[in-house]
Order: sequence, then structure tokens, then C-alpha cells
Amino acid sequence: IMDNNTHNARYAKMSFTVRCAPQQQTIVHGFSGYFDTVLYKDIGLSIHPDTFSKDMFSWFPMYFPLMQPIKVSDGDNITVHLWRKTDKTCVWYEWCVTQPTVTA
Repeated sequence: IMDNNTHNARYAKMSFTVRCAPQQQTIVHGFSGYFDTVLYKDIGLSIHPDTFSKDMFSWFPMYFPLMQPIKVSDGDNITVHLWRKTDKTCVWYEWCVTQPTVTA
């Protein structure tokens, strides 16, 4: 990714631990994406369910589906990679899981 900000491309890697019933498996079909931001001092915007801004109707959560759902168990670690890609006319997102298994 370029050093300046004129391209608008981004990359993030997130890892977290699965919490579900002990000794049981669950299936992950995808991930939801929210944002919560501070614009200035105590002025903010949020679409996160815990901090949702009142009367916020112009932004919505994003769902990142997995082409093949993955089975996980309590205590498993999940690592997700997300890219926002751009060209002269478009913006799109790409994502994959690399732990506990690799997805396309």
C-alpha cells in the first residue's frame, strides 16, 4: 500500500478468540463490520449496536460472508484479513480467514 493517502486503499488484520459453549462446535458464516468514531472531543458517530448514534440513518453495517463456512470451537483463534481496494472508478473489499483454516 502506498505511503500517501491519495489511493484510499486500506488493510487490516484482526484476531480474536471464539467464545461458545465449551466442548461444542459452532459454524462461522461471515463477519459483520461496524464503525465507531470520534470526530472532535465528545462529538462522535457510531453504527455499533452498543454505541449507536441516535437518528443515524445514512450508514449501515456491512456483512462479510465466507464462501465456505468454517467450524470453530470454544477457545479457537480466528484471524481475518480485510482489504479495501481501489482503482480509478471503483472501490471494493476483499477478505479471507487465515486461522484456524484458510479461506478463499
